[in-house]
Amino acid sequence: MIKSENINSFIGPEEFKECLAEAMKWYGVYKHGFDQRDLLPTAAYLVKFLLERAGFSKRHGAWVCVNGLKRGRGRTDVRKEIEAIAEVDPYECMVDIYCGVGKKDPFIPLITMECEGAAEFSGEVSKSATSENCDYLWDLFKLLQVSSPFRVFLALCAEKKTGELQRKICELVKGYRKHRNPTDVVYAVVFPWEKLDGETITVQRWSGRESICKEYPMALGA
Repeated sequence: MIKSENINSFIGPEEFKECLAEAMKWYGVYKHGFDQRDLLPTAAYLVKFLLERAGFSKRHGAWVCVNGLKRGRGRTDVRKEIEAIAEVDPYECMVDIYCGVGKKDPFIPLITMECEGAAEFSGEVSKSATSENCDYLWDLFKLLQVSSPFRVFLALCAEKKTGELQRKICELVKGYRKHRNPTDVVYAVVFPWEKLDGETITVQRWSGRESICKEYPMALGA
């Protein structure tokens, strides 16, 4: 049986923030912050919480394509947690994480994610940055090309460049708005490359035909 409801019927911005906080706490980055290797497994665990919150499981034919969970700090544990509610295919499917339902064609996409955890690319962030000369925007470009009702972009960036990167993300998401379904939702979170205890990050969200960006503050370390 395939659950037909759009995942956005169950996950709003507050639910998204709650799921993100849980994923960060579980992986130990909620207060201490990220290293490059922490972003993908945290994102994978976020998928698990989002699926649970929306009520999707193996019973509905849920599956997750994600590479990089075979070894490393906590990564095998992440995979086991996801396997409790969804099938896991250990390879990359167009984007870093692709989650869908179905056992044969046509598969139904649920969640897609791209992560850029290499903060050394922060130097590429500028007013003139594009998907052709900035690794962050290239990964976001890939995310925007793959059809999905629920897209998530996570990035780790030098603190002094977070505001500029958020502005460039907004430009690119809005630039491709005509190529998305009006009911699709895009989330983006730029994490500063520093200790997060006591910090407030911003969750950006776009939806609708005009793809207006709304920002939701998220306090960390409480």
